[in-house]
Amino acid sequence: MDAEMVLHYVKLPPTEELLTEERLNNYLTLGIPLNHYIGLEISGYVHLGTGLLCMQKVADLQKAGIKTTVFLADFHSWINRKLGGNLEIIRKVAGGYFKEALKSSILISGGDPEKTNFVLGSEFYEKIGRTYLENVIKIAMRTTLSRMRRSISIMGRKKEETLYFSDLLYPAMQVADIFSLNVNLAHGGMDQRKAHIIAIEIGEETFGYKPVALHHHILMGLNVKKEDYLALMNAMKSNNYELMEDKLVDLKMSKSKPDSAIFIHDSEIEIKRKIINAFCPPKEVSYNPIMELVKYVIMRHLK
Repeated sequence: MDAEMVLHYVKLPPTEELLTEERLNNYLTLGIPLNHYIGLEISGYVHLGTGLLCMQKVADLQKAGIKTTVFLADFHSWINRKLGGNLEIIRKVAGGYFKEALKSSILISGGDPEKTNFVLGSEFYEKIGRTYLENVIKIAMRTTLSRMRRSISIMGRKKEETLYFSDLLYPAMQVADIFSLNVNLAHGGMDQRKAHIIAIEIGEETFGYKPVALHHHILMGLNVKKEDYLALMNAMKSNNYELMEDKLVDLKMSKSKPDSAIFIHDSEIEIKRKIINAFCPPKEVSYNPIMELVKYVIMRHLK
């Protein structure tokens, strides 16, 4: 497939940011195969943000002929105390319900789940042995403590929250996943931007190349408060990316806030209830939860 068509599929919604298009063009011009990955925590039921938006982009990339990988991040989920912090349960859910839910989402989005490489984090680490630890240490040696603290928003956490030392390992581990998998197209929501920026900044000197970062839109939670919505819009208008990312942590569709999310197996009655009660600011389109469902979910599947 020619470079123009690859770029077309890469930039289709829900893509919101590409860092950088020039670097991606260079890879395509040089004929370097694109190796994609998206890492996901195992944290319970799958909602539209994780299921449809993430997997829509996976389906788009498959149409562009790109090798796609879904990384089931069980150790990261353990650090972030998902599913009660029980690693055995996390692994069981990852290989069962969670994986099957994502495969169904890829299929619904027009992709091929059989062409998607699903990788369980702990199994991958065991396979490559000490190389992974070496990569984590390399990244930690190139990243300041304050940078790590600022980057914990990728976990859905705030800097002012109580931190454990394990939380500070998380960003370095996520960046190490990218280079350990030889990924040159790192994919995630806009809330994963901080980790991907670290990968780009240290990549060439430490690992011999800079990856491209593809960030897709994050679906807003349905039960947003007006004051939080206004704070997000002000951050966007001032191009304050750090504040914007922090606000997205608060406002995105979340499994831990059931009324903020529509899950892929909610009943019709439950979906109607959530939509009727949703925040929908009049005459506002950007980050309006209802308008986002129309744009990113309904319109996509009417095509």
